[in-house]
Amino acid sequence: MEADDSQSRELKLNNKPLLVFIGFLIFQEIVAPHKVWGILLIGLGGALILSYIWARSLIWLSVIDRSDFPRYQVNIARFIRSQSVRRWLKGSVCYTRGYYVLGPTELETGDPFGFFSVKLEYGKTQTMLVVPPIIPLPSIEIATGDRIAESGTKVAAPRRTVTASGVREYVAGDSLFSIHWLTSARWDDLYVRLFDRMPNSDWWVFVDMDKNVQLGEGAEATEEYSIILAASIADRGLRDGRAVGLVAFGSKDIWLPPKTGSGQRWEILRSLAAVNRGDRPLFSVLAQTQRFLRRSTSAIIITPSVDQDWLNALMSLMHRDIRVTVLLLDPVFFWGSVSSQPVLAKLSAWGINHYRITPAIYQQPIVRDYFIWKKSQHGTSSPSSFTASDLDWSKL
Repeated sequence: MEADDSQSRELKLNNKPLLVFIGFLIFQEIVAPHKVWGILLIGLGGALILSYIWARSLIWLSVIDRSDFPRYQVNIARFIRSQSVRRWLKGSVCYTRGYYVLGPTELETGDPFGFFSVKLEYGKTQTMLVVPPIIPLPSIEIATGDRIAESGTKVAAPRRTVTASGVREYVAGDSLFSIHWLTSARWDDLYVRLFDRMPNSDWWVFVDMDKNVQLGEGAEATEEYSIILAASIADRGLRDGRAVGLVAFGSKDIWLPPKTGSGQRWEILRSLAAVNRGDRPLFSVLAQTQRFLRRSTSAIIITPSVDQDWLNALMSLMHRDIRVTVLLLDPVFFWGSVSSQPVLAKLSAWGINHYRITPAIYQQPIVRDYFIWKKSQHGTSSPSSFTASDLDWSKL
């Protein structure tokens, strides 16, 4: 999104009393001529004219960027020749999700004596969206309600099941047992069979955004880990061909019914990027929304709450044949003091699929450096401190 493409230029004399003093020297030279007045007049007048020409030539520039990206600092001073162009790129990594504005930008210059200052304002802005990262979750398995007898749309899959629904071209890694030899002989190329897969249950991802149970601040807060988990789980489900929905009642209510495809992935990421803490407790969210969940649906609940009130809502979900998976962010590992053992023990006793989440599940990438590339108007390019960004991710 772009806005405000206006530009303005301002040339200002910083030392206005200087003009009064020069006028006084001119008056003195006319009324009572003396070489002292002439020397002062020539010196100050020449410096003023030289400063004006210098300021108009934009010999050096100070760039002030008004962008609101966290930890993004592009303010810089550069030397530049008159009637020339100088460009550079500034790299930065934003760890904080959300909407941000790039720009506006100001250019400031002046003369060595400080008589004049020039300000160029470039009002163009661009809105940018930073979505939460998606991380691998190999140790988390979601309880599903997939059933062969359940009616639904058949999904073509390369895995062997009962019946075949079609063929496709062979790609590296396909099993040789799935090759359809008649079709391969007819088209003189390898083709593999696509088998019908039993219908998949929908996934509903619940993210607890209640401000009263969150711990920590900034990137280390429990809601940030919860949002990363939600984005990663939703991505896994969508890649598996499932319909995934999202529920998060925070600063604003997010209600995305289950859908499939990359469009749903974008909607989920965009919604998670903008949500913040709210005042709706988890038990209230579950009680309000459970009537919209169909039988054999999978409900994935992500919360740092060790308050056992919301556990009662799980019983209602289980009575409606809804498969539940709980991802509990252990408060002890997020600067909390209340133990999660009573909640974990009850989840185990009820046979509910659950996992205890600690900060070790995710670590921010380490950016070792960035690069700057400058290009002149003559078409020559030169790197300055050019090195590639090195992202080092911790493994689970």
